[in-house]
Amino acid sequence: MELEVTIVSAKGLRNADTGWFDGKSDPYCICKIAGLPSHTDRTRFQTRVVKDCLDPKWQETSTIRLASQMQYLEFEIWDQDVGSSEFLGKAVLNPRRVPLEKGYEGDLKLTGAKATGSLRVRVVVQKAGSYDVSVSEFCCCCRT
Repeated sequence: MELEVTIVSAKGLRNADTGWFDGKSDPYCICKIAGLPSHTDRTRFQTRVVKDCLDPKWQETSTIRLASQMQYLEFEIWDQDVGSSEFLGKAVLNPRRVPLEKGYEGDLKLTGAKATGSLRVRVVVQKAGSYDVSVSEFCCCCRT
């Protein structure tokens, strides 16, 4: 199934930039198919960083291809810092709980030890029904 995924926005993110500079988090979001050992641009994409913002608006879209009905989308939000990034939270969109055949738009609660807030996403089905893409397109260890 081919999905057009839009990472719309987030709200109520935790401020991970407290201390000397007293700024706000510089968040970005990663969307990927959960559980894969490695990723390509067909299975993962990342938004731009929004500086000093706890309620970022990204409106960024990419196409993700699911190879089976067992796969689901995972969204991670990170705070970009010099040298490393700090985890702000994650959300999942599991087709067993939210059928994606008709698409989806809504807010997903962020989870994680220090996570606060939610993520708004939109999913539009581009090619429905068959999962005819081979697993080798998604996994470097399965290529022949």
